[in-house]
Amino acid sequence: LIFLIRFVIAYIKQHNQVKREGGMAVKYAVVVNWILTEYPGAKIYENRGTYLTVGTQSMSSTSVFWMTQTWGTVTIKYQYSSGGFGNLDLEWTFDEKMDQRQMLAQMDYQIKRRMMHI
Repeated sequence: LIFLIRFVIAYIKQHNQVKREGGMAVKYAVVVNWILTEYPGAKIYENRGTYLTVGTQSMSSTSVFWMTQTWGTVTIKYQYSSGGFGNLDLEWTFDEKMDQRQMLAQMDYQIKRRMMHI
């Protein structure tokens, strides 16, 4: 019971901290803007507390990024699916204070590298 109470308190503190920083779309604006630019037609689907979903969907493919803030880190999951080209699932966990351009460099490199193999 004590563990559960501590967990809830920590979660509330984290949620309030992200809210004070403007929310996920503001806190991770560099990453979000990159997605919106790199993936034409992309939009923010969900922006709640410590969770954000950004992506694009067309008749032939879907590209979605899920971002979750968790105790000092941000986890970003990427899923691409296409009937003609296949599927791709990637996940990264970064320190929340890491330069977002460095996050993007790693993500972009891995996405492009994996896309060549699907």
